[in-house]
Amino acid sequence: MIKFVALLYRKPGMTREEFRRHYDTSHVPLVKGLMGDNLMHYIRNYTTDASTEFDVGVPPEFDCITEFHYKDMAAFKRAVAAIEDPKNAPAVRADEKRFLDVSRVQMAIVEVADNTDGKTPA
Repeated sequence: MIKFVALLYRKPGMTREEFRRHYDTSHVPLVKGLMGDNLMHYIRNYTTDASTEFDVGVPPEFDCITEFHYKDMAAFKRAVAAIEDPKNAPAVRADEKRFLDVSRVQMAIVEVADNTDGKTPA
């Protein structure tokens, strides 16, 4: 499995609620439609006020950690190609500018390490 994550920041002047509403109701359907069956899961992890209640670290500046799960690298590449296709990219970029501070977005392919059950992940 390939897992791609993005740290997202809302557009200045936008509330958390406005950010989430636009993301969930406009951007998600657009992107999911373009990625099609290449995308296995599209998980959005939104920050809350409770994110500031820990004794360590600092409150997050980002508003959402988004996870995209793909079966393999080939599916990931097909999904990216669909988003970046010249007939699709302008609509995606325009929608991103409606709710994201695109200058702060951070993205990465990550390795998942979870051994809460005492086993090394596959």
